[in-house]
Amino acid sequence: MRKRTRFLTFAILLFIMVNFVDAQSQTRGMVKVIPPIPQLKHESIGYRQSWALIIGIDKYQDYPQLKTAVKGAKAFAKKLKKFGFPDKHIIELYDENATKDSIEFYLQDFLVRKSENNDRVLVYFGGHGDTYQNKIGYLCPYDAQKNRLPFTAISMNSIEDVNKLLPAKHVLYILDCCFSGMAAYTRGGLGDLPLNEKNYYKKLITRKARQIITAGQNNELAFDVGPGGQYSPFTYFLLEGMESNKVQDEYHVIQASKLGEYVKEKVGKYTGGKQTPIITRFPDSEEGDLLLWEESMQPKIEFPDLTFQFANGSLTKFDKLIRYQNKKYGRKNFVVLLWDRYCVPCINELKALNTMSFPSSFLVITINLDDPNKTSDFTLAKNLIADYPNFINLFLITVSQKAELIQKLKFQGTPLTLLMDVNKNIILRKTGFNYSSPISGQLLYTQLLGSAINH
Repeated sequence: MRKRTRFLTFAILLFIMVNFVDAQSQTRGMVKVIPPIPQLKHESIGYRQSWALIIGIDKYQDYPQLKTAVKGAKAFAKKLKKFGFPDKHIIELYDENATKDSIEFYLQDFLVRKSENNDRVLVYFGGHGDTYQNKIGYLCPYDAQKNRLPFTAISMNSIEDVNKLLPAKHVLYILDCCFSGMAAYTRGGLGDLPLNEKNYYKKLITRKARQIITAGQNNELAFDVGPGGQYSPFTYFLLEGMESNKVQDEYHVIQASKLGEYVKEKVGKYTGGKQTPIITRFPDSEEGDLLLWEESMQPKIEFPDLTFQFANGSLTKFDKLIRYQNKKYGRKNFVVLLWDRYCVPCINELKALNTMSFPSSFLVITINLDDPNKTSDFTLAKNLIADYPNFINLFLITVSQKAELIQKLKFQGTPLTLLMDVNKNIILRKTGFNYSSPISGQLLYTQLLGSAINH
């Protein structure tokens, strides 16, 4: 197995002094990163949207060529698409496209303009890093010149400024490149919150996080080729960890801090302790943790265009209702909950949806499946749903409608929560969460917003 040397560690204290890194053949170098943004103005639960900037550079104009940076970056970008990052929000820059101008545009302009307070942002960099006069660290784009670093590379000081401006709630840097210098005044990636603390997941997802996973520590040798020969050990185990049951918790959620710990252990063992990745956070980061979970593939199912009744007995065709709401109020995303009165998880789902502050493009529609011919049940259902006036609440007209819904939507029980667009395309389909878990409502809200159309 061939090696390339990469002097590894990181420094994330403001104005840190760094050691000199000799740009040897097949060496990646890098230096310091940045303090966090100001305090968030609010603590909305979940992520409004997800953004990723993926950079991989093997071919350089003035630096030694690398072997696995582009492969690793592409594999990671592909993996993110399974974890709720929309294709159009994953920016990929490889080799000659990863110029200084291109990288700076997306870091300093695009992500700052596009991301909002309730978003998550992930930046992955694979390539060379270097230092200038033992003081200033630089990310090396495709067109970086060794003798003109201040003019042709991306200063860590400039990324510091970007990090102050990014409004996103959670930001994670994954850096498969060299580091030089010393780590100081950093906070641990784990242990900030006791696992048994009340509202553990709510704090993770609502509190600000500025985290970083690095490929290794100071002055270590790093293997260029890991298991299978496609990626470096760091990226190989990063990708493996995103699929591992050892990283996912019982709700199939990945915390960035735990993913970093997994990579640290695996890479350390694989390299015999010669390379030790680090997961840490910036000094002013709160106890938040960037979360990932894999989006399940949903079958193509059509919602039948049935006629339902309101509580007062008036009728409406479902298709006509959503088109009216779209035209008059600009609704684009319709959360449809099918429920019945005897279903305890249904009541929990109603309560959870009622606490969520959806954007104006959303509308929640409930469809009660109780038998309209059983007067007492029907009346109790209408009285119960009356507590949720912000929803549009519909009821069956005939029992046969329930059978048709079950057949067409292919479900066997309630609650069933759907996210649809104005054309009744089912964007997301959930069969209900276990609301005894503290993360369930946050996940539902995040998935609904993350899957929405032009919200």
